[in-house]
Amino acid sequence: MSQGEWARRLVSVLELERALPPEPQPSDLSGLLCPDQAEIRIGAGRRSLPAGESFSAVAHPGAPSRPQRPVRVVLRVPVTALYQLTVTGAGRQRWLIDGHPVGHLDLSVLGAAQAGGVVPLRAGPHEVSGYLAGRARVDRVELAAHHTLCIAPADGWHASRALRYGAFARTLVRSFDLDRRLPVIAEETFRVEGEHFDGASEIVAGVPSGLGGGGSAGVPSGLGSPASGGGWAEAASSPEEFTWSIWLDEPRVVTLRARTRGTPEQFWSIDGRYRATLQPDAFPGLFTWNRVFTLPLSAGRHVVRARVAPGTAIDLVEMVPHRSTDADYARVLMGLGFRGDVPATPMTRARVRAELTGASFGRLTQGFWRKLAGDRRDHPLVLVDLEPQRATSGPLAPLLPGEF
Repeated sequence: MSQGEWARRLVSVLELERALPPEPQPSDLSGLLCPDQAEIRIGAGRRSLPAGESFSAVAHPGAPSRPQRPVRVVLRVPVTALYQLTVTGAGRQRWLIDGHPVGHLDLSVLGAAQAGGVVPLRAGPHEVSGYLAGRARVDRVELAAHHTLCIAPADGWHASRALRYGAFARTLVRSFDLDRRLPVIAEETFRVEGEHFDGASEIVAGVPSGLGGGGSAGVPSGLGSPASGGGWAEAASSPEEFTWSIWLDEPRVVTLRARTRGTPEQFWSIDGRYRATLQPDAFPGLFTWNRVFTLPLSAGRHVVRARVAPGTAIDLVEMVPHRSTDADYARVLMGLGFRGDVPATPMTRARVRAELTGASFGRLTQGFWRKLAGDRRDHPLVLVDLEPQRATSGPLAPLLPGEF
């Protein structure tokens, strides 16, 4: 099987085909599975993309024409890919893309929110409409490529290249957001105290504006949970956006973790392009660790941002690097109940078909669909796919007749 054939099969089993044009090209498949590769392709071809810019479409809509009427905008996305809607404004709202619901948003806490649903969209225009409750308003609407999910072999998709087990394992593990199971490189873990932020911007009307507060010190009242360095970054009377700088010596798959206090949702990003909404597992008065996301990052400086609600405190921000060779991905896949092999082993159509019909694949695919539908939690995996065994024909006990 070639990588191109595997990409088409993967798009099919993940039920992303509806975004493909009638006669899809290999670039449509690779862009749908990994928007980062689409950007590399455009940068090397006839179109250019500014460094650090992500695939997105933005509009600043006005108020609805009449009460009870939706806000409507048409956004043109540049490539076929997975997209997520981000809205800035205030109040409770319900949003649709091309008539399909993508989520109910509450902008009253942070002044911005991500729609839970991640939607495969074909390159071209799409109608985005929102229904506003009460005095809700919309300042900005953005459709941005979902960069945190990049399903691709180590050096990208090459349609005519033979598919090998290492690339097969890597693409499946990434599909199911299980890179966090890769081995950790503990000595390269980068940790920064929350109060050592580079900047803090108060959110005014949903937009960062000027320097805000944060950085109080001590132990929180109530149940009590000491901060690691005696201090933390905290939003005071209004939402705030904190920024930190993190450095990677080499390209790595990394997990971004944060030790925070407070139950309201938080909006995190790296370099403005990798974005996630965190609903923390937290108890009042306690600092707890939460995983934000796991994704591949290039070497160099990266800017981490967190938009948090009043009363939310950030004690530590941590970047945990992982080993990410094809062999590492193969071991993760074997641990999920798939048949193992050497990374360089060519994958045949029969082998791929057998792997995709197993119980493990079916369970993991359900998790993928839940993520696309907006479920942001990390669910425990219970995967049991036992080899069939021949029934015994002997008696159940020595004293029973053989017919039993």
